[in-house]
Order: sequence, then C-alpha cells, then structure tokens
Amino acid sequence: MKILCFGDSVTFGEIDTDNGGWVDQLKKHYISLQANSTRQDISVYNLGIGGETTDALCIRFEIEFQARIKKGLKALVIFAYGANDIVIHKNKNIVPLKYFIRNLKQCIQKVQQNAGEVILLSLTA
Repeated sequence: MKILCFGDSVTFGEIDTDNGGWVDQLKKHYISLQANSTRQDISVYNLGIGGETTDALCIRFEIEFQARIKKGLKALVIFAYGANDIVIHKNKNIVPLKYFIRNLKQCIQKVQQNAGEVILLSLTA
C-alpha cells in the first residue's frame, strides 16, 4: 500500500523541525508497525511543497501519482490544502472558492479512477 500526502508547508513539515511534521510522524508510525508484525508493506510519501495552492497541485498531481502507484496496488491519497488558497491578494482569495473546489474534485477523481481512497484534511486538522 502507498500513502501519498499532498499539501503545503505544514504537510512538508517546515514548521515542525523537532518532529519532522505530521507526514514524518505517520511514516514513523507505519515503520514501527511493520517492524512488529507481518502486515503488508506500506510506503508513505511526503509530497508537500511550501506555499503550494490547489492550482499548482493540479499541474503536478497526475505525474506524481502515476510515478508512485502501480496498477493493482492500493493507494491512499491525503490532500491537506486551503491555507495558501485563501490568502487575500488585491481583495480576493489567490484561488477563488469555485476553483479550489474544482481543483480538488479533479484530483480526487483521478485517484478514484485508479481505485484509490482519499482523505481531505482541513486547515484546523
């Protein structure tokens, strides 16, 4: 199983230098589980990029997804976006709400077309 974590600097772990961020904590958790059992092999990928919005996600998502997921392999994709999309510039969100929704739907559909599962994390998660 592959777990792909897409998001911004919080996903990447830029602000949590002591613990490596939540994705690194997730990796450590699965490594310890695998060391103590005969469970399936699980790989966790940190695909967070500081400052990224869902507009940029759409540009790179399919390439990143296809590079890591082989046919028949189970995938879980976690999307943690919103903080950069709602930044106000010239009295408007950098990514208007309708585009934010469209962008996430587009990426979710690509995951589901490959029989993958999706988790959405909110800004306060």
